[in-house]
Amino acid sequence: MNRLPKGVRRLLIRICYLLPAIGGTVMLIYAAIPHLWFVYDGAAHDTLSLFGLVQNTWEECQAIFSATEGSSQYAVYFSYTMSAFTVLFWIAVICFSIAALLLAVCSILAFAQKPTARRSNIAKRVLYLYCPNRILFLLFQLFPILWAAFPQILVHFYFYMMGYSMTVHTFLCPDLVFAIVFSVLTVALFLLTLPSQAELKLDMFRIYKAKKTRSDDATAETPTDDESAKEEPEE
Repeated sequence: MNRLPKGVRRLLIRICYLLPAIGGTVMLIYAAIPHLWFVYDGAAHDTLSLFGLVQNTWEECQAIFSATEGSSQYAVYFSYTMSAFTVLFWIAVICFSIAALLLAVCSILAFAQKPTARRSNIAKRVLYLYCPNRILFLLFQLFPILWAAFPQILVHFYFYMMGYSMTVHTFLCPDLVFAIVFSVLTVALFLLTLPSQAELKLDMFRIYKAKKTRSDDATAETPTDDESAKEEPEE
């Protein structure tokens, strides 16, 4: 990676911080389009969007809770399990969307300034409030996989708890494949560009401050180039 021209490496770093927003937008739009259907006993059910499937699953679980006297113990366990996964689905969608939006906006604002500029550091501190370190950044990339795997999780627990052997089908590509591709691409690009982020001072998780020079009258902050900037890591 370090053998590439600086201009190319700068572009790759910028793309790296924009990929979660790009991938998340594509996956959410795809999730809103009807493209899923299930086959049970040779009969195909209605085509649903991923959001529609989640909503139907939640309503089915609530119906089972409302009729506990006529529901089997396994159906109740199934309802508890899928209700929990439905909540996790929305948590993953919301938390990842916030992180992706902040990464995109803050990186655009920070990279538009010099590494030591005040506005650049303000943008990084705003990101720090929600995503304070690289480990959390990498963990956020797993959230799309969690929500995209909902159809497969549903089929698994239908069979494991209810005894229904169902298969899930899609018109184009499974949501899970989209999620894995975007997540792996983002993580790989982020890890590969880490040395260049440090060298080019384009690290969103590090504050760069200009050196200060003492004059006769006062101490003033002087602008510096990339080679003379002092690094202060975020704690």
